[in-house]
Formats: sequence, C-alpha cells, structure tokens
Amino acid sequence: MRVLVTGAAGHIGNNVVRALIQSPWSPVAMVRQDSRALTGLDVETRKGDVLDRESLKRCLEGIDAVIHTAAFVGLKRSEEDVMMRINLEGTRVLLEEASAAGVKRFIHFSSVHALKQEPLDTPLSEKYPLALGQEDHPYDRSKARAEQVVLEWPGSMTTVVLNPTAVLGPNDYKPSRLGQVIAQLAEGRIPALVRSGFDFVDVRDVASTTCRVLDGSCSGQRYLLAGAWNSFETLAACVHEAGGNKPPRMYVPMWLARFGAPFAEFGAMLMRKTPMFSRGAIHMLVCQNPRVSSEKAKATYEHQPRPLKETVQDTLQWWREK
Repeated sequence: MRVLVTGAAGHIGNNVVRALIQSPWSPVAMVRQDSRALTGLDVETRKGDVLDRESLKRCLEGIDAVIHTAAFVGLKRSEEDVMMRINLEGTRVLLEEASAAGVKRFIHFSSVHALKQEPLDTPLSEKYPLALGQEDHPYDRSKARAEQVVLEWPGSMTTVVLNPTAVLGPNDYKPSRLGQVIAQLAEGRIPALVRSGFDFVDVRDVASTTCRVLDGSCSGQRYLLAGAWNSFETLAACVHEAGGNKPPRMYVPMWLARFGAPFAEFGAMLMRKTPMFSRGAIHMLVCQNPRVSSEKAKATYEHQPRPLKETVQDTLQWWREK
C-alpha cells in the first residue's frame, strides 16, 4: 500500500515519512523544491504543487492514501489571499485529483486554531465550532474552511482531520518558528519572553498517531493531537537543563507585548528578518484555550504524548548534530 505525503519536506511531513518507513506502508514524498529533510531516507520523491493539477496527477499515480500536511502558515492578515489559495483551494484541488485517481483514504492536517477557543473555562474538544467568522484570524479561518471541505467530501474516499497543537521536535530543517525559538534560547539570543505559553506536542508523537489513524477505519472524524500546556518560562528552563544558555531574566506581560508587536514587526522588516513576536503570534497567545483534550485520539488511536523535557532534550541534540 502506497501513501502520498504532501509537504513531505516540512517539519510534520518529514517526521510522518520517517514513521511510515517503519510501518507496512510505502511512503511517497511530494515536495516542491527543498528536499533536505529527506536526504538519506529510503523513500521515493515526486515533485508537485497542490495548485498544479498536472503535477498532482503524476504524484497520485499508484497511490492508495494521502496524508496532506502541506500548508502556508501565515501570521499576517495581509497574507490572507495566499493562505486561502494554498490552505483552502489547494486542499480542494488535491481532494478532486485524489478522488479521480481512486485514492481510498485522505488524512488532512489542520490546526488546533481552526476551532473556536471559547469557552475557555472548559477543555477544548472536537465538539467546539470551527473558526469561520470574519473576526477570526485568516490562518485560523483558512484551516477551518479547508476542514469543512474535507469532512463534507462526497464519495467513497474516507476522510479524517487531525488538529495538532504547537509542534516541537527533531528533524526541523527549515526550521519552524518554534524551532527557531528553541535554538535561540539555547544560544542565549532571546533577551525576554512573553508571560504566556502553549500546549506543546512532540512531532514524533503526532507522526506515530498519524500512522495508526492511517490503519484505522474511521471516516468523517476530527482528532485533536495535544501534548500538555507549558509556560515559556518552563520551556526556557527545559532548554537550559538540556545544555542551553540560562533562561531570559525578563518576562513581558501580555499587554506590553501587544503594544510592542507593531514596532517589532517594523524593525524586523527593516532588517529583513522574521520578528521574534508579531501581532499574529500575540493573537494566537491571547486567543487560546490552555486546556486541549486529546481523549478522543487517546481512546481511538492510543495517542501518547511524551513530556516536554524529553522533546526539548532530543531537539537540542538534533540541532547539535546537524
């Protein structure tokens, strides 16, 4: 059985490919340009783009299932058009071509932010409504609308949606924004952190659960893949314990971070760098439910997240080796 992994060179994608190599499935990696994350792996690679139907037809030849991890993660509202084009329209095009190619199973990677986060006084679960309002951030809305398309897809192809929280872990080649934070904390290049946190989940646990979902028979279901909520202070302490520099001494309250975000964005733009924090990032911190329930994924597919400390140790070890 052959499974096509889109976005296979990304952080989640390449870890899914690594997990599939150890499974009965034969992964086929779909990449656009950068394939460094797959170097040395015994995997077939095909070039494709979710908005290019001809390339998708070639990539889907002989494929039994699709794991769709490719996406554009944008934090700026000005990036709404590209997010909707790639995250929503790209998913729809891929579904159409997968159906035409006779694909039997389609697993779509969404995000915890595709769901409304309120009410905050109860754990976030799969029963929460999608973030479809104009008041929601464009990234959240693009992933929510893509979920709708996947779960309502007609025909015999079974569909499943996975919603991970903030993903950390090894094999972060590009790297992700959180991967950059880990590296900069280890090098002592972050002078201050926001007094907040996230639900962090290890990318390898997400990949392992994905393989079990692939072997399952459920269709039309959504599964939250969470780890545990930890403060940035705890994250920095884990980095220090794993051999990184001492944690920052300054922790900025949320109101001050919101005030300073536009200035940080402007300064980063002048220096042609990615800002350490932006209005989009602050939005995700402010509008998050700190209690995310993975009980459904644990009960159905034995999702077992490991402790943050182990994730950070392994991530830093990978950074040192690479």
